[in-house]
Order: sequence, then C-alpha cells, then structure tokens
Amino acid sequence: MCDCQNVTVTGSHVHTTRMGTFVFVPDVLHDGHAVYINDHHEYLYFYAPIWLVGNDYTKNMAGVRSIGNGVCP
Repeated sequence: MCDCQNVTVTGSHVHTTRMGTFVFVPDVLHDGHAVYINDHHEYLYFYAPIWLVGNDYTKNMAGVRSIGNGVCP
C-alpha cells in the first residue's frame, strides 16, 4: 500500500475541480488502496487496474483517469 499522505494532480485545464492536492482519507479503502479527497470533494481512488478522479469512489465512472496502473497514484 502507498504511504502518501498527499498527492498533487495536474495537467488538465478542463477538469479544474479534479486537479489540485488530494489528502488521505483515514479508514477508507477502495480495491485495497487508499482514497484521497481534494477541496472540491472530488476523490482520487484506485478502481482496478487504474487510478480515477471523480465524485464517488465506489463507481468506475470518473472525469479523470491515470495512464498507468501503479500501486501509488
């Protein structure tokens, strides 16, 4: 499992609410990985086999997705 307490997501000028610094949400896991939240209440979460950013970490529908499938976002 990843030891990151904060993760910064950058790169989109379209999905601005899904960018920024995400902080670790204690006691919440999805697919065995940590879940993170930003100031816009968007979640960064693992939905095998990729990382997603969206408003519901229990669903595989999100506005932003990773291009890799690492253990840490």
